[in-house]
Amino acid sequence: MVARETKVAEEESGRRLSLISAVIIAIVAYLIFLSVVIVPLQGGAIPSTTVLEKGLSESTAHYATSGIPVQDVDIGNMGRSAVIAFTMLIHIVFANLHVGGAWVIAVTALLYFRYRRMRYKNLARSLTLFTLILFSAGSTFAAGGMMALIALFPDLSMNVFHLYWWPIFAYFLLYGVVIILLFTFWFAWDRIRPGVHLAIGFGYAASVFIQTVTIDTLAAGMLTPG
Repeated sequence: MVARETKVAEEESGRRLSLISAVIIAIVAYLIFLSVVIVPLQGGAIPSTTVLEKGLSESTAHYATSGIPVQDVDIGNMGRSAVIAFTMLIHIVFANLHVGGAWVIAVTALLYFRYRRMRYKNLARSLTLFTLILFSAGSTFAAGGMMALIALFPDLSMNVFHLYWWPIFAYFLLYGVVIILLFTFWFAWDRIRPGVHLAIGFGYAASVFIQTVTIDTLAAGMLTPG
């Protein structure tokens, strides 16, 4: 009876994993099709400034000959800095735990699959769930900090996005990679082969590390004198 229930549970888990895999494959295929076929056909690879270059250069409208007014949030320089400090410092606390926790999870899972001791499995699963919660909270403060930066320091934000576009683009692109790997790692416990599970775990840890490097590239540039 127990063996039959175990077999049924394994079959159900296999079907769920197949469904999750199918959804991920469909999303990836859609993004590839969108990038390779749809975007080029719609002229999406051509910058809008190139398309409108002639019209912009000949424009005599008020907004083209003078600075566009920016809504000023009247909380003072100290207030604006305090908002950024509050949101980003809290985000950094979550982010640091996330970066370190990812590698602890991957190594602990490796120890479990190597020695088959349940304490390693329980620790890895508990840390993974804890990291899921951390990721959600940390991402909320990251989005809030980005919104505050754009709203409170519009000129700085414009220059940052202009100078550090590719690190920022890679940073947000890796958000999707981290989400897919982290949630797959959590929901795939005991449902896929250990080697594949470990590959996902270490891929998740590496993605978090690379994501941190991309945003630190921006921070290092901003903190460099001159």
